[in-house]
Amino acid sequence: MRYNIAVLTGDEDQMDRAVALAKGRHGAEHWVAHAEALAQARSGRLQDARRLSSRAEDLALREGNYEVVASYRAARAVWEAACGNAAEGKRNAMAALGLCSCLPALWCT
Repeated sequence: MRYNIAVLTGDEDQMDRAVALAKGRHGAEHWVAHAEALAQARSGRLQDARRLSSRAEDLALREGNYEVVASYRAARAVWEAACGNAAEGKRNAMAALGLCSCLPALWCT
């Protein structure tokens, strides 16, 4: 929550503090990396957004959180499509759906 408030208020020092606090914390680090990716995408910095999104996905995968990885990838698909990158958006949407093979059948119905 601290990171989101800092983004909304434009407080870069607080954003940096939130990132530092999340470092190495189970569940928090990938969530903050994803929040950073969303903030970068909203600002039009797609390369940075992609890098941070990949980091968030990698961290969540290490924890075995496949549904979280799928939601991060789906968010990436939306911002790519919204920014006019339809092919990249579709590729990310398909990757998110592809994670269903790692999830219980209930998640894919």
